[in-house]
Amino acid sequence: MLSHQKVKSGVSQWSYKVAGIVGITYNDIENSVSNDIPILSIDRHFNKKITCVTSDNYEGGRLALKELVKAGAQRPAFMGSVTSVFSETMNRRKGFIDEAKKLGVDYVVYEKPDCGRRCLFWRISI
Repeated sequence: MLSHQKVKSGVSQWSYKVAGIVGITYNDIENSVSNDIPILSIDRHFNKKITCVTSDNYEGGRLALKELVKAGAQRPAFMGSVTSVFSETMNRRKGFIDEAKKLGVDYVVYEKPDCGRRCLFWRISI
């Protein structure tokens, strides 16, 4: 995983060498992104005029929980990362939890801060 500084530096350098960027990032790079080249963001909205493509993450979380229960999972677990900026993928966690509560299913959430290889621990919510 690239550090925040490397991502910002790369975006600045790429703007001179590429026709466009398709990216998935949860780093705070908004002020480093130029409007001079087309950028397509996956699962992350920016305030600038950057196109964002995303799936229905909330429904995906609900569906994942239902399928785990259908497969016989006794205590389904959600595993994810905590990011410093909002991402559409956070809706996946919400859908998973909402569906578990609706069905009365006991579940667990494991979350790891999104800080690359430096982080070796998971936050566990029971």
